[in-house]
Amino acid sequence: YSVKNNKKITTGSQVFFLCKLGDYTVDKDRIRTTEYKNGLRYYTTEMLSEVTVTAEHPPALDERVRMYAKDMLAHYFSPESAGIATLFGDRSMMSAETDEAFSATGVSHIFSVSGLHVGFIVVAVNLFVKKRKKLSLAITMLAAMFYAYLCGFAASMLRAVIMTGTLLTVRAYGREPDFLSSICLAFTIILTAKPFYLYDIGFQMSVGAVLGMCFITAGIDRLMAEKNKAVRKLVSSVGV
Repeated sequence: YSVKNNKKITTGSQVFFLCKLGDYTVDKDRIRTTEYKNGLRYYTTEMLSEVTVTAEHPPALDERVRMYAKDMLAHYFSPESAGIATLFGDRSMMSAETDEAFSATGVSHIFSVSGLHVGFIVVAVNLFVKKRKKLSLAITMLAAMFYAYLCGFAASMLRAVIMTGTLLTVRAYGREPDFLSSICLAFTIILTAKPFYLYDIGFQMSVGAVLGMCFITAGIDRLMAEKNKAVRKLVSSVGV
């Protein structure tokens, strides 16, 4: 495409052009969940005019934070290290060779935002307000929701935030949490808001992994109930 007056298109640019469109979400009986998650509803099949930049808006808050984080990583780390030190599940700074290497070894999931990141937030908040459960709950959920917002409300992150909020709320009011109920609640809320997430492999694996820990690990723990504490912890870790 060509841009009228050779203006530069940047984050926050409002543009106008004429084109023919294709449907990004459903394409020849296939659900394209990557585009769906990123809010890309259509794609351009044929440009019919030049692109005109009609306005310049400042980037949204989440975009500004992500851009600032990228700038800091690029400033203080080498290009290779900056690509690996991703904060929001964004691998755009990672070289294709490094990305392929992590995929080939089966550990690329460590770059995806998930319950581990929410766990870090819970631990950090509890360091300061551990004894005040309701205050800890409020601060934790605010921090977790803000982080989920910065991550574009990724399915795995939303699942973790809803489950964490459910478990912490129940405990704050002196009740015993039910793990399976919290999974089902997260599953229902997410699919009500974004039904095509049902076809997303990341969502399927996130829920599946947690269900596996709920049933398989719990069963292993019961088998090890009579063993000594060190053995129970070791076997439980392996089970997870």
